[in-house]
Amino acid sequence: MKRLILYFGIILVIVVLMIIATTVFRNNSERVSIALVPDTIGVIEDSIAEVTGQALKTTSLTVPIETAPSDTVSGKKVADTLHVAVTNPLESALKKGLPVVADFGRGTCVPCKMMEPILEKLESDFEGKAIVLIIDIREYGALSKKYGITLIPTQIFFDASGKEVFRHQGFMPEEDIIVHLKQIGVE
Repeated sequence: MKRLILYFGIILVIVVLMIIATTVFRNNSERVSIALVPDTIGVIEDSIAEVTGQALKTTSLTVPIETAPSDTVSGKKVADTLHVAVTNPLESALKKGLPVVADFGRGTCVPCKMMEPILEKLESDFEGKAIVLIIDIREYGALSKKYGITLIPTQIFFDASGKEVFRHQGFMPEEDIIVHLKQIGVE
């Protein structure tokens, strides 16, 4: 029964993508490739692996699009291929060369809800000096698994080189977060 539900879900996702692609790119002559990258799908990947015992393979869908010969961006022809993928906000942030605080939580968790305004304030206060992320474990199941999240909220501090330097589980007051940010060089 689980497999049937899983397969139905996969087929539904593919059909929805096809409908969207067909609607958006209707009556067009060139082709676009929409790729779902398996290591960023998270919850879907985990569900498929759990049921089938196999990792998700890359799936792509090609649909026609119209690109007029004059379609250019900064003097370059618009790409004939479009790749759509779910992004990984933590990996993107770690590449920016700034310290990062990643808060793994979920919108229904009371301490997570209490952390949200604190993290949003810190994100504003430390803009350009550090990156503050709120990562929903349901949206990023594979990422949560990768970082060994077993309790929410969990805050992970990374230095500017991307190395994990501190981890805290549970509610963390603003003052404590600031202390740890200063310890990794944020002023």
